[in-house]
Amino acid sequence: MIEDDKIFQAINNAGITAPSDIVDWSSLKKILWILKVAKDNLPASPLSTKTISYLARKLLEENLPEKSVLNTIARAGKTIMKRDNKFYEITRQGREKLEETNLFKKQDILCITGEHPWTDRNKKFLEFLKKLKGEIIILEKHYGLGTFHVLDNLNEGQKVRFLTAELGSNENQDKIDRELVRFKKEFPNIKLKKYPRSWELHDRYIISDNLFVWIGHGIKDFGDKESFLIGIPVEQVSEIVTSLKTKFEERWIKSNNLN
Repeated sequence: MIEDDKIFQAINNAGITAPSDIVDWSSLKKILWILKVAKDNLPASPLSTKTISYLARKLLEENLPEKSVLNTIARAGKTIMKRDNKFYEITRQGREKLEETNLFKKQDILCITGEHPWTDRNKKFLEFLKKLKGEIIILEKHYGLGTFHVLDNLNEGQKVRFLTAELGSNENQDKIDRELVRFKKEFPNIKLKKYPRSWELHDRYIISDNLFVWIGHGIKDFGDKESFLIGIPVEQVSEIVTSLKTKFEERWIKSNNLN
């Protein structure tokens, strides 16, 4: 393997500089960035924890001790691949996680004015939902035909749990029942339940593996009125997400299948 100082010099000669906001990134994303730079620019791309620590100091002016690097990599899942028992490189999943950093940097707030209900609902809103990764949980007090349309447009095959409580106003129960049977037959990956204590549900939110989304207006009618969608990377609100997930699971157990 190339010596640490030669690796740094090769990266420096390539004119690569760290993103301006990398100081706010998690340790994992900093390590992923270093591994990506190495894989894209060096002939011998896998790096040791010692080299990663060295490059963190030189490239990022960040003190990441080798032990800390190793502990972070141990929790990295499929984003980092081990080579020859002591070297590491970024994977496709690792690149996707890095892309999320830029994906939500300037697009984590979706403002709906209500002036373009078709475009806002069927383009902007659905494009936003496509950013959600992994399993998704949704809490929304009211449901209707619009709910099924939104869930249908999540990433294909994605596991989804939708917890609700009441049929929305101006919805036809008979029509909902017919459409629900058809929907459940085609989308077995989407589970829907009805919570019996409707008065306990108020705020609307979506939680995926990568994003917490606060919804200002019910998703079944999204686009009809002025509203906001605020997306925050889960790592930035991990305590809130953990608390909401715990409460969601408690309610999910106490709920009945929507039918």
